[in-house]
Amino acid sequence: MKIVIQDNGKGMSKEQLDRIGTLFYTTKEKGTGLGTMVSIRLIEAMKGKIVYTSEEGKGTQVVITLPLVEVENQHAE
Repeated sequence: MKIVIQDNGKGMSKEQLDRIGTLFYTTKEKGTGLGTMVSIRLIEAMKGKIVYTSEEGKGTQVVITLPLVEVENQHAE
């Protein structure tokens, strides 16, 4: 399964992209960066992948890819 999130905001520099997911890094005035770090770790724990691309002045795109899981058909007894 693939989820694509895209905006047309101010974008990020290569240095900012390189720091995404590091402890306490944020581009927001009132943020901690912990939410992004935890989200990335959860996606990786589910054997997924997250890729950020961004261009300053044009916006950012985040692509999250998660493996499909086959669920057994279970009937309530």
